[in-house]
Amino acid sequence: MTMLDPIHIIGVGLAGPESLSPGMLRSVERADMLIGGSKILDGFREMPGKKIPLEGHLKALPRWIDRARKEGKKVVVLTSGDPNFFGIARLLREHFAAGELKIHPNVSSIQLAFARIGLAWEDAFFLSLHGREAGPVVDAVRRHGKVGILTDPKNRPGRVARLLLKSGLPDCRTFVCCRLGGHDEKIVGGRLSELAGRRFPDLNVMVILNESPEGPLGLPDMLLEHEGGMITRGEVRAVTLAKLRMAPGGVLWDVGASSGSVAIEAVRLVEGSTAYAVERSPKRLALMKKNIASFVPGRVIPVAGEAPEALRDLPDPDRVFVGGGGKRLPAILRTAVKRLREGGRMVVNTVTLESLGEARAVLAAKGFMPEVISLQVSRGKELAGRTMLKAENTVFVVSGERPREHEAKPFDLPDKGIIK
Repeated sequence: MTMLDPIHIIGVGLAGPESLSPGMLRSVERADMLIGGSKILDGFREMPGKKIPLEGHLKALPRWIDRARKEGKKVVVLTSGDPNFFGIARLLREHFAAGELKIHPNVSSIQLAFARIGLAWEDAFFLSLHGREAGPVVDAVRRHGKVGILTDPKNRPGRVARLLLKSGLPDCRTFVCCRLGGHDEKIVGGRLSELAGRRFPDLNVMVILNESPEGPLGLPDMLLEHEGGMITRGEVRAVTLAKLRMAPGGVLWDVGASSGSVAIEAVRLVEGSTAYAVERSPKRLALMKKNIASFVPGRVIPVAGEAPEALRDLPDPDRVFVGGGGKRLPAILRTAVKRLREGGRMVVNTVTLESLGEARAVLAAKGFMPEVISLQVSRGKELAGRTMLKAENTVFVVSGERPREHEAKPFDLPDKGIIK
C-alpha cells in the first residue's frame, strides 16, 4: 500500500511567514496545496503551492484534502495561532488518524492577551464563541475566577457584558484585547458595565475576572424561582446528582422538571452536557425559563408538554431523572428505559410507597438492578427563642444503570477455565 504524505497543520503568527520556524517554512515551500483563510494566504503569495481560500468551505475541507493526498500532493493547512486551541485540528482529527496529522503550533491570541495584561493563565477557564451561542459564558464566569473568551462578530464584547449583567453576575473587572500583535493593538480595561455600551473590532479576546466565583454544586434554593415549594430541595438534589453520575457531553432528560433545579445543577457540574427539562404546567414552565436564563442560558432546553408524549422528539438520553409523573409514572419509565442509551443511568425520586414500588418493578424488569435509598431532612425552626427540628417528607431515590448487551448477567460465569 502506498504511504500518503502527512497533512501539515501550521499555526501562523501575526508576523506571517516570519513567525514560522525553518522547519515549518520548509513544509510550506514544498506544499502542492496551501489551504487557509484569505488573510493568512495573502502573506504566503510568494510560495509555489496552489492557494485555496477556506471561507465558506469548512465542511468540504476533509474531502479536498483526501482527494489531493490520493493524487500524491503534499497538503499544508495554515491557520492562526495554535491549531489545537479551538482550532481546525479538532475538525481534521474527526476525519484522519492521528498519525496522518503533523501539528505545528504558534503563539495563540489567548497567550498574547494574558501576556499583555500581565496575568498567569494556567488557572484560567477558556471558551470560544466563534460560531457558537453565548449562553455558556454565564455559567463559566459564575464558576471561575478567571475566564478567557474568543469573541466573534455576533458575540461582541458589549453583548457578552450585557448578557452577564442581565444574568445577575457582579460587575466584574474585564479586559478587551483588540488586534493583538498588530500595529494598532489596543487593550481596554474596565468593569462590565463600562464596556457594555462600547463597540470593539469583530475579533478579539475578553478576559473576565470574578472575585467571588461559585462552586458547581449547592445552588441555594432561594435563588431559584418555584411555585409553592415545587422544587427538588438542595439536599435531595445533591444525592440525585451523585446517583446520576453525569458524563461530559451527555444528554439528560429531566421529566417533571418544575423549577428545573436538577437540570440546571446537572449541566453546571459537567462541561458540554445538555439537559431537556419537561414540564406540563405553564406557570412552572415560565418560572423554569427564568431560572435557566439566570444561570445556564442555552444549556437547558425547556420542553412544554406531558410525558411520555412530550419525550417523543427529544434526542436519546445518557441520563434520565424523573421527579414526577403520578399515575403516568410506569408509562414514563417504560418510554425512558426504551430510549436510554446502553450504560446510561436513571434516577427516580418519589414520596409515595406506590410510586416506589412501580419504579422498582419497571427498572428491575429491564435488568437495572435498582438501588433504593430514603432521605429524610429536618430543618431548624425558631420557636419561642429556641430551635426545634421540623421534618420534611421522606424522599425515596431509586437509581440504576441500563445494562450493556455484552455484559454478563450477575453470577452468570463461564464454566470453562475455572479452577475447582
